[in-house]
Amino acid sequence: MKNFKLTRRDALKATGASLAASAALTSGCSEAPKSVSGPKSINGVMPWSNWAGNQVCYPAERMRPRNEEALVSLLRESSGKIRAVGAGHSFSALVPTDETMLSMARFRGVKDINYETKEVTVGAGTRLAALGDALAVEGLGMINMPDVNTQSLAGAIATSTHGTGQKFGSLSHYVTGLTLVTAAGDVLKCSALENKDVFDAARCNIGSLGIITDVTLQVRDNYYLKERSEMLPLEEAFEKMEKMRLAKQHFEAYGLPHSNHVLVIEFSEVS
Repeated sequence: MKNFKLTRRDALKATGASLAASAALTSGCSEAPKSVSGPKSINGVMPWSNWAGNQVCYPAERMRPRNEEALVSLLRESSGKIRAVGAGHSFSALVPTDETMLSMARFRGVKDINYETKEVTVGAGTRLAALGDALAVEGLGMINMPDVNTQSLAGAIATSTHGTGQKFGSLSHYVTGLTLVTAAGDVLKCSALENKDVFDAARCNIGSLGIITDVTLQVRDNYYLKERSEMLPLEEAFEKMEKMRLAKQHFEAYGLPHSNHVLVIEFSEVS
């Protein structure tokens, strides 16, 4: 079989196209489906929607504080509800609000590196792809990563985003410290040694404890992974998946509805 690259994002698009085609066939429609536009503004209020388009809202205010001091002032002065938003990759209704939506997009970049312990402190709004690039320059790398790397770091941690590999934890597993600003505007430094109860809860907080401004992560020396993707017939995939799951460093399988095929993806560390 000829090698090719197909990501989960490609697979999702292919699945969507397959479902749309199936719906057209079962409804007896012979015409091409009409294009669907995104959500429109209402009374001048621009909509927010997540990446999948299944969550939409019309926030009355959108805030993007420039620093921790501005964030603290905002939280102390606010009398309504505030929902934090990252990159919008969660399928569930964590973000939608008709009050205040708060973005941490200005809290980006690597703030500190401890080369001895291999820990890095990173702004909460940093996208995972940007973090990987910044670490590579320093000869470091994340221990595990999801295959969608456009998420914000705080959002990925808040929703327990994970990669693959039975020997690896989720991104939250590698958090060794964080800074949290509560709804009252109090700034808490949290780790296994300081505010431990808050620290444990904040590592999968779904936006319910306050606003995370920075995260300290355990990382490792930079390394390389080799990817191999293969499209297998359904029955063959079922025969091989369990063995591959146990044998491969990273392994995932993605079923494609109505196709009778499964996309299997494996990653192995190489020198």
